Parts: sequence; structure tokens; C-alpha cells
Amino acid sequence: QGLSVTFVSINLDDDKAKWFDAAQKEARYLQEHSYYLEKNGKKDLVNMFDIKAIPHTIVLKDGKVVANDFTLPAELSFTKDLTALVKQQKKTAVSTPLFTSRQ
Repeated sequence: QGLSVTFVSINLDDDKAKWFDAAQKEARYLQEHSYYLEKNGKKDLVNMFDIKAIPHTIVLKDGKVVANDFTLPAELSFTKDLTALVKQQKKTAVSTPLFTSRQ
């Protein structure tokens, strides 16, 4: 659909070796976008996105969250759900006026 999608993985596991193994398995999708957070960053991230369980998928558009706790990429419905979200975002962009009057 002419869109570029980048997948990013941020691992909350305390075992860096387990993160590395998982990153190797997901490299096909993530390329270089797999990150390991040290303990201080984990708590902030969990609170910021209200993460209750992992894995957790967040979809961003222009740096803003458009879907939190989204379908996981490994789930069969992921492609269908992502396509629906993209269509919804396109509709929102089209229906949102660029300018509003002050009347």
C-alpha cells in the first residue's frame, strides 16, 4: 500500500543472553531494531505504555501511539489487523481538516 513499516522490539527480560537469542530469531523482521533495556529504562517504559504483560505491541504514527497492546506479529490475524489499522488511520487523516475557522 506504499507504506513503510518498521518493527521494533524492546526486550524487558533481565537475561541479556535470552534477549540476544530472541533477537537472532526475530532478525528477519526486526533487522537492527531490537533493543535491550537496562533496569532503569524498563520501569519507565512499562509505566509509559501501561504494559501489563510481554510481549506487547505498540503501533506509532508520526511519533504518536495509535494502538497500544496491538495484535502480536506472530498471530495469524496480525496482517489483517494491521491493514485495518492503516485504513483507519488514512480515513482519520482525510477527514481531519487542516484548518478550522474561529466562528
